[in-house]
Amino acid sequence: SSHITAVDSFGCSLSMPAFEPAARYAGPRAGMVFTTRDGATGYYPDAAAQLSRSRRDDASSSSASSLGGRDAKRRREKRREKKERKREKKKRKKEKKRRKKEKRKRKRSASSSSSSSSSSG
Repeated sequence: SSHITAVDSFGCSLSMPAFEPAARYAGPRAGMVFTTRDGATGYYPDAAAQLSRSRRDDASSSSASSLGGRDAKRRREKRREKKERKREKKKRKKEKKRRKKEKRKRKRSASSSSSSSSSSG
């Protein structure tokens, strides 16, 4: 039977059978998938497992995603919410400042118009 070369999670090259014929499923085998291809049933090298393993290794090497995708997604969502709250607070503060300024302006114009009308009488 022919063999293929695969790389394990430690980066070591492994020689694996390209196909192991099996009439029935005999439990999981590392890096293999039990299926029928071209009429031949048995264990084949699992390309998806190899790919996901290499992605998992890449992800664990970066500290940000070491806790998994769901946690990273949750953190991103929380960050986005915090940013939004901050933006809203800033908006409210700006609006409050604008109203205060407008109020002072009206007060000033009202006092100057009333003083000018009283001095002319």
